[in-house]
Amino acid sequence: MYGHLSSGKEVIATTVGDVKLTGKQAACVNCHRHSGMGSNEGSTLAPAITGEILFSEQKIKAHRYQALSRQTSSALDRQAYTKTSLRNTLSSGLDINGSPLNILMPRYIFDESNFDNLYAYLNSLSINDPGVTDTTLNIATIVDTRVDTKKIDTMVDTLKRYISDVNSKTRREDKRSEQAPIQKEWQYQGYRKFELHVWRLTGNPDTWRQQLDAYYDKTPVFAVTSGISRDSWNNVDKFCNDRKIPCILPNVKTPGFSINNFYSLYFNAGPYNDASISARYILSHPADNSQPKDILQLYDTASYSLKAKDTFNEKFVSDTNYQIKSEPIKDFINRNSINTHLKNKNTTIVIWSKELNKPLIDTLFRNKDKIKSVFIPYYLATSRESRKKLEGIDIEILASYPYIKPSSERRAIVRSNI
Repeated sequence: MYGHLSSGKEVIATTVGDVKLTGKQAACVNCHRHSGMGSNEGSTLAPAITGEILFSEQKIKAHRYQALSRQTSSALDRQAYTKTSLRNTLSSGLDINGSPLNILMPRYIFDESNFDNLYAYLNSLSINDPGVTDTTLNIATIVDTRVDTKKIDTMVDTLKRYISDVNSKTRREDKRSEQAPIQKEWQYQGYRKFELHVWRLTGNPDTWRQQLDAYYDKTPVFAVTSGISRDSWNNVDKFCNDRKIPCILPNVKTPGFSINNFYSLYFNAGPYNDASISARYILSHPADNSQPKDILQLYDTASYSLKAKDTFNEKFVSDTNYQIKSEPIKDFINRNSINTHLKNKNTTIVIWSKELNKPLIDTLFRNKDKIKSVFIPYYLATSRESRKKLEGIDIEILASYPYIKPSSERRAIVRSNI
C-alpha cells in the first residue's frame, strides 16, 4: 500500500514511457484507493483491483456505455485475469485483451516472491465489509457520558431522526434494489437500511479502548458517525485507525492525531490549527528591532491546551529570534511569576485555556504596559462570556480564525461548480 516491498526496499516502476517512480510514488493506493475499488479523474479511469473483481469476468451491460474509450472499455469488458496474466500485464503494460494500459499506469519490476505478496494482498482487499449485511448497514456514534446530557441527547436525537428519514423508503428504495435496471444495478443494489448503535463510554479515557473493542466485537459497524466528548478524541481516533473504521466528524475540541491516519475526518484540527495559525502570524510580523522577542505561553491542564502549547513550541524550534517560555496559568497569577516573566515591555502572551477567568484577566490588566499583544484561540474569541470579560482591558487581543475567509470560499465554490 505504501510503496515498500516485504524486504523494506522501495517499489520501482516506470510511467509515461521512461519516468522512474519509487516508493510512495508507485503505490497502488494513489489511484486505486485504500479499498481497491478504483477512482477516476476526468476521462481517466483507475479500475477496481480487488481480487474478487480482477479474477472474474467483467461485462458492460448497458449499451449506453459501449462507446467508451478503448482503454476504459477494455478495463470494464474483459475476461478474468489469472495470476500469470496479471503479472504479465503489470510488467508489459498490456491488459488481458492486448490493449495498452493508460500511459499513467506504472509498469512494475517484480521478482516471484514480491509478486506473490502482491497477489495475496489484492485478494484481501474489500473481501468483506464489517457491519454490512444483505439488508442492513450498521453504524455507531460514540458518546462520552461525562458530557452534559442535553448535548448528548441533541446529537443522538438528530442522528436518529436522519436515520428514520433514510429508512422511511419514501422513494421505494427497497423495490428499486430488487428490480434495478441494468445500467443502475451498481447504484440501486447497494441500498441498505441504516441501524444506529450508541456506544456510551464511561470512566477514565484510558479505559475507553477496552470498552470500544468490546462494543465492536459484539456488533461490528461499517462506520462511526458524529460522536461527542469532553476530552481528547485520541483514544477513539486510534481505535478507528487500528480497526480501519471510518470515523466521521465528531463534536470535539481536541481531535486525535494517529500516525498515517486515513480513517478519521474532523471539522477542523482544533489545537493544532489554532497553534499553527497563531505561530504563523507572529512569524510573519517580526518586530523592528533585532533583539530576541519574548513570548509567554499560559496554559491550563486541559488536553486541548497541552496539545496547543506543544504544537506552538514546535513552530519556533529552529528560530532563535524568539524566546519562548511556558507557564501554567495558576502559577502565572502569583506575583513572583509575574516579576520573573514580564521584566521587559513588548512581551507577547499566548493563552491556551478552557476559559478566561477573572484572576487571569486582572493579572493581565495590571501588567498591560509590559504586554504587546495577547493571542487567544477561536473558541474563546466567539464566547460571549469571554468577550464580556475582555471589555476595557486596553490590550491588543488577537484570535485565530480556522475557516476560509468568505472571499476565498466563494472562489472555491465557483471552482467546484466548474
